[in-house]
Amino acid sequence: MAFSGITTRGSAVSNSSGTTLAVSPSANLAAGLLAIVCCASDNNQTSDGASTFHTVTDSKSNTWTKVCEYTETDGSVDDGATVSVWATKVTTQILTSDTITLTLGAAKADKIISVMEVTMGSGKTFAIQQVGAGQNSLSASVASMPAREYLLIGAGASEGEDNSKTADGDYTERFDLITSTTGNLDVNIALHVQTRIATLTGDTVTSSAWTNTNVIQTLSALYEIDEDVGGSDVEYSSLVGANTNRGFTGITVPVAVRDNPNRFMVIGIGAYAAGGENVSGVTVDGVAATVITNQLYYGIQRIALYGFIAPNIGFYDVVVSFSGTTNSASVGVAVFYNVDQTTPFSGASEVDAADTTVSSATGNKVVDLIVFYPENSYSPDAGQTQICNLNDNPGDPGTITGMSYKDGETTTAMAWTPDPAYPAIAAVNLNAAPVSRRIFIIS
Repeated sequence: MAFSGITTRGSAVSNSSGTTLAVSPSANLAAGLLAIVCCASDNNQTSDGASTFHTVTDSKSNTWTKVCEYTETDGSVDDGATVSVWATKVTTQILTSDTITLTLGAAKADKIISVMEVTMGSGKTFAIQQVGAGQNSLSASVASMPAREYLLIGAGASEGEDNSKTADGDYTERFDLITSTTGNLDVNIALHVQTRIATLTGDTVTSSAWTNTNVIQTLSALYEIDEDVGGSDVEYSSLVGANTNRGFTGITVPVAVRDNPNRFMVIGIGAYAAGGENVSGVTVDGVAATVITNQLYYGIQRIALYGFIAPNIGFYDVVVSFSGTTNSASVGVAVFYNVDQTTPFSGASEVDAADTTVSSATGNKVVDLIVFYPENSYSPDAGQTQICNLNDNPGDPGTITGMSYKDGETTTAMAWTPDPAYPAIAAVNLNAAPVSRRIFIIS
């Protein structure tokens, strides 16, 4: 049985200063249902992007997972909006006499909470595939996902009091809420929620006809997963972060890691290192990552893969340090799951070419990293799914850094075409976790 039966179960709004806002569901939320809560409030963060201002709990102590939280602001406290999406598979029934509570990190006047329930299959729970965010945009997208059924949740927030927004044509509007109609267009907060269930690899949601300001739109893609073992084969979760720079001794990549079982992070690094600069270290949320491959080719082309077992769920930084100042560099960070947490990788290969092979097996995944000069347009071969394709210094001497993955076979070939000049490629096999080690963790 797949996702079905999306039903709204109540909402609450407030324009009185405080740190909490509670709602009682309009019908009992039975054990086994998936409960979704979407929230909006005045912002406290003074910069755009991922934030950690909201928390959701309920009076029956179910465990809520933050799917996403983002802020859009003009740079000041209260001058913008924060939106978040939360989910739980209900383990203890939430009655109409119980409460679900949004707690803010500081007192705010304007805040909104909304509740939906979704039916899932027996023995299933949820996992987060990907989240897209549209900063100061009515639209958000997800892309390059495995083809399967998803529960798609579009949640947008803004300053203003426009509650006549138009949902995307493929989506069903669930909530269109505002905190007040007092005429304070730059103070009141609006929340627009819409959903879709569909089998696809990518999608875009748009909330049109808004007259508000500081709009932040999110699109969250959830899918069902076996509750007991967390699936079977190694699976790609998402590109959790990417960044490029010029002329620095390091590069910081903000990442957003979702809740998937038996996670393994792969960090791909490409650099135009005319002085032979080396990767001197990689940290994930302050903890050192493990080197998989690290090599210099042609005297200028640095290519390196690093790995990290069980990265924390949440928002933090991956930091790559170099032994000197590179001309330019790019870093892509991707997460896979159902990966063996004892021996996550094996069979690494690294060559000065555009293709390589590694030993693998059915149920595993092979991940590659290609770095090449000069700049041009190249694509991974058939059977490979592109993770990222980064230009570290457009228009100047630099490199292209690309990552992709492919289902494992006894011998798995990885290649990019057309064959570039001065290529270097690295690839590694990710081992599937034995069934006894597949544990789905909700935090």
